[in-house]
Amino acid sequence: KQLSMHLCVSPGLATHVVGDQFRLRQVLINLLGNAVKFTPERGEISMQVKPYMPPPEDRPPLEEAEYMVYFEVTDSGIGIPADKHASLFLPFHQASAGTTRQYGGSGLGLSICKQLVDVMGGTIGVHSVPQQGSSFWITSCFQKNTSEDKNMTV
Repeated sequence: KQLSMHLCVSPGLATHVVGDQFRLRQVLINLLGNAVKFTPERGEISMQVKPYMPPPEDRPPLEEAEYMVYFEVTDSGIGIPADKHASLFLPFHQASAGTTRQYGGSGLGLSICKQLVDVMGGTIGVHSVPQQGSSFWITSCFQKNTSEDKNMTV
């Protein structure tokens, strides 16, 4: 598809944290796969990763050993109407029947992502405008790795 792909990792991001690498990988592969699927030829996809501190009203205070990370996958794809955003994370829901016919899929991917992100102590969301693209983001809670064994990382 000759897509342009970019990765931006914040220089302030911790290099060693402990978390569920398998769930995180599944979520990110799904979000990146959707970006590729719904982005036309010569489009752009980017992923941003940075530390995250939720507002106090949104989450109990983090424990000293906890560390939050924000991941965002943005594409220049077809976009999604605002009235469809909330239903995207429900099982078997897609933006439209035409999307299913044209791009395939079961409508389970984002629902599974939501469940996995919930288990990882995070949140998932979307910002999207039709014909301008989409940004799907997640936050996830990790433990700071204070061990000498740096192989125990995400």
